Amino acid sequence: MDVIASTVFGLDVDSQSKTDHPFVEHASTLLGASKKPKGFFAICKQICLIIMLFTFPTSLRVVLANFFGLSFTDQESMKYFNNVIDRLVKERKQNPDPEVGVSLDLVRR
Repeated sequence: MDVIASTVFGLDVDSQSKTDHPFVEHASTLLGASKKPKGFFAICKQICLIIMLFTFPTSLRVVLANFFGLSFTDQESMKYFNNVIDRLVKERKQNPDPEVGVSLDLVRR
């Protein structure tokens, strides 16, 4: 996790000793390794999602999931990573690094 945090996000996260760091908590939640106990309704919600996945066609599945507010991912964790990415993009636009800029130009092409 430390390698991904530093390489992709440019963050210095020591996940072994700082298990309460927001990056570690949200990444663990998205990867299904969260220490938070899952309640009965959370488990039922996941079962409904799995049934929808195999029963309905994609377009209907998306409509039903949006209507009932169901998602395979934790929305709070997704918002956290979206905010981190937005802040990183703004920071890199304001303070461009010549070496990073070259690699980003290659990715855009």
